[in-house]
Amino acid sequence: PAPASLVLSFAYCPTLMAWHEREISWRRLLLLRSSPVAWWSALLLLAGTLAEALRRWLAARRLVADKPRPISIEEARTLIPAALAHAARSLDAVVILGPELAGDRAVPGRKIAGARSGSACAALPQEKLQRCLDALSAVPFTAVVTSVWSERLEDQFPRRVGLNFGGYATVLSKPRIDKPPGQSRPVLELPSDSEQLTESAEAQYMTFLRDLFCSKVVLLVGWPTLPPDGHLGQAMREAWSATRARDPKRSEPLAFALAPLLRPTEGADAERQQLLAECGLQLMISAVDAERALRALTVCVRGNR
Repeated sequence: PAPASLVLSFAYCPTLMAWHEREISWRRLLLLRSSPVAWWSALLLLAGTLAEALRRWLAARRLVADKPRPISIEEARTLIPAALAHAARSLDAVVILGPELAGDRAVPGRKIAGARSGSACAALPQEKLQRCLDALSAVPFTAVVTSVWSERLEDQFPRRVGLNFGGYATVLSKPRIDKPPGQSRPVLELPSDSEQLTESAEAQYMTFLRDLFCSKVVLLVGWPTLPPDGHLGQAMREAWSATRARDPKRSEPLAFALAPLLRPTEGADAERQQLLAECGLQLMISAVDAERALRALTVCVRGNR
């Protein structure tokens, strides 16, 4: 007989029953009589089988669609500035996360700094957010600075440092060249602009931010406004002003920012030039999202390996 997982019979047949029990005991035999209950049972069984097959087919297609497309070294170099790739390769780069990549379960009592109602940095789907954090982990940033803390972020980077002199020094320090940073890299949470800092604490905090921009190459990811509002944007402008005072001819930026929602338009180039001139921030404008840009950065860091 032809292979089948379901055998339908409209009458009882001893020969068929004996064949079923003897030859295909693993198959199911459904005996249909004239009863409407039997008919409906058969239809429900067929519908359930078809629904399960459709579910598995859709799941397989979704898995293929969500699978990241490989990035060649040539494509990665068109997406990532050479200065940023060199800094990450030299263990001299730090990432500052905005509210978009903060996570889905923010710790109560903490406000998202810089968030805007209806901004382009709406919450990412959880699967995509996790892939972004996985791609972020693959880049050898020496430290992670974040605008808000979450359980998902803590699972990814468990080493949290305090908002004090010891935490600042840990973030600014350079790790051993023979020991690339992994999960042990320090993570510092920035205070929200609504938090009241003492005068001495605010002065120390601003000094840390200026030193961060002057001594490291910074990548901003997941910010709804560029440059960021509050202390972070102010420190970036002050650091750029001090850098240009020492070296008026400098054209290399202090920081880079992923701007995947912006498209290369006539106004985008003017905005990019303005940000570079005013605060030393270079926009990485492209049609790729944050996850793919971070994966491209990893490819650039590893080179042809």
